[in-house]
Amino acid sequence: MTSISEWFGERREEKVLEMFKREFELGRKSIEELVNMVEKGGRKFDRIKMFEKEADGVRRDIMEQLAKGELARQDKEDLMHLAKEADSINDWVYTSSKNLAVIGKLRESEKRLIAEMCKNDKEAIEKLNECIDRIISGEKEMAMELAHKVERLEEAVDDQYYSSQKVLLKENRPGAEAILVYALFQSVENIADACEDTADQIRLILVKFW
Repeated sequence: MTSISEWFGERREEKVLEMFKREFELGRKSIEELVNMVEKGGRKFDRIKMFEKEADGVRRDIMEQLAKGELARQDKEDLMHLAKEADSINDWVYTSSKNLAVIGKLRESEKRLIAEMCKNDKEAIEKLNECIDRIISGEKEMAMELAHKVERLEEAVDDQYYSSQKVLLKENRPGAEAILVYALFQSVENIADACEDTADQIRLILVKFW
């Protein structure tokens, strides 16, 4: 039975590895679209919706290929869990884009903080993309360091999310509007949480099998 380290090292499942890379890349494309929405005050999230649906399809394909592969059961489950965590990043970017579209124009303090949070989300997703490349090329130490950096970025977003309470109080929006803006802050924070969960799963795989 093939181990994960052998699986990556010998690239026995080239197709699945490319699928993982595609799933992570879709997260990068999605967050770039969300950043543009925040900067330009846009309401259209068609491209993010398209990326999210494609990511769902990639996740299902990964599950199917892993189920047919020669890895041990626990190894398959660990990789399947990684695929699910990576997919959740796309889900939360999509949710954030819908929340933003409903609100439309953000007030200046809201826009500034959301932009800062999205910047850190984007960097976390970029680190994850680099991390999966390092895993595939067998660079364990660098992959682990990149996963640690994702955790630190999540902590930064968590601090920014705490600041959103002050922003909401300052802006004093009507009840329904305040709820919608709060939901936006929460969904953008959840992107970072999903990135951290993905990084945690990567670290688990690295510690267990390398």
